[in-house]
Amino acid sequence: MSEELRHFLQHLLEFAVLLPAGFFAFMPVEDKLRYSDRKTDLLTGTLLIVFAVTGSWVCMRYGLTTNTVLVPGMVVLFAVYCRLVTVGFGQKMFCFANAAMISAFAAAYTGYLTAPMELKEPYELAFSFRAGLISFLLNILLGIAFSRTLRVKMPRILRDERLEGMWQWLPMIPVIMTSILFWAEPMDLDLVMSGRVREITLVMLALIPIVMFVLYHVFWQTFILLTESETLARQNTFFQVERRRYDALRKLIDDTRTIRHDFRQHLRVISQLAQEGNVEELREYITPLAESVEAVKRYSKNIAVDAIASYYAEQAEKNQTQIIWKINLPEELPMEEAEYCPLLGNLVENALAAVSSLPPEQRKVKVVTGIPSENFLGITVENPYEGTIQLKSDGLPKTSRKGHGVGLESVANTVERHNGFMEVKTDDHIFVVNILLNCDRAIDKDE
Repeated sequence: MSEELRHFLQHLLEFAVLLPAGFFAFMPVEDKLRYSDRKTDLLTGTLLIVFAVTGSWVCMRYGLTTNTVLVPGMVVLFAVYCRLVTVGFGQKMFCFANAAMISAFAAAYTGYLTAPMELKEPYELAFSFRAGLISFLLNILLGIAFSRTLRVKMPRILRDERLEGMWQWLPMIPVIMTSILFWAEPMDLDLVMSGRVREITLVMLALIPIVMFVLYHVFWQTFILLTESETLARQNTFFQVERRRYDALRKLIDDTRTIRHDFRQHLRVISQLAQEGNVEELREYITPLAESVEAVKRYSKNIAVDAIASYYAEQAEKNQTQIIWKINLPEELPMEEAEYCPLLGNLVENALAAVSSLPPEQRKVKVVTGIPSENFLGITVENPYEGTIQLKSDGLPKTSRKGHGVGLESVANTVERHNGFMEVKTDDHIFVVNILLNCDRAIDKDE
């Protein structure tokens, strides 16, 4: 084997770490790709192979180190990654830099780990085949260790709109760590083997993935606590609404009991007024009785749904907003009331907020919900709006504009958990959310 070919293959083996790194970068955003999985894999694989072959040739031809070509090449690869992924820029940078950090650690750690073996051979600008294979395998092992974080935890965190402000600074952590690891790769093996430099460096470097794993775990637990806290807050609001509805129903029962108790007396009075032909007094006497009987309006057969509808109907009346309810639900819902009611409440609250800036005569919200077929539950909420609403790549509206999109991320998560369908339309200044839930196939998300 010629010396040039040997150098080329050594560099190519170093560039091979780009393959697992690319896999790690796409794991958290598998559901946020601009193209199909197959097309994305084909484009990414082809680009990485071409980049590795070209970079290896440049390093061999001009006697450069792999990092000399890899570092500026990362800018090009990141630009392509941004084109293929549809999440925000900060989220893209975090996922890309996190993958680069894992591979940079594997390369740096391998350099110090194999230093005694490398000294037995003439030191070249590239790793030996043995060191390259060790670096590649170390990449795979780190990917396995972080796989649950990348595939399960990070996608949920990336989708949460409450954390949008965090992506302005969080990507700097893996970016800085990757820069340090690139800088820490050994260039002089004699210096590495002097004193206890190698042993100390191996221990210090080994702490990096451990610390990052702990940080990600703490961040995940904080995210879970935040989600649970928000869920409890929504459920507390739901229970307060139900309590108000219960108080209203109880008052109605008490009033009805009183009416029944005095029913004979009421009949005597009504009969007397009717015999006398005193229509005006008869009307005045009957009106408060009718109002007391119809004090609580029924929207559906389900008491919990009635509670939500009654609460938002009252809020709408205060804000001079008309709500048209078309609720066709049975007494027993096909899903948990504590899950359905906050879902419906989020949609109605979002609609009420959107129409609040319109003139009173235009403040109209239409709510339609029912069971189109067995084990399926449908919801449609529509309202007019002013201005322009931009939809993100996932079909949800951007939330920079007050009154639009609030709570829809939570709604989308519920729809996803039930293998459902969610569609957002903004045609002709009418904001429409259509939802269909498969209540028989809810997914138990891994927390």
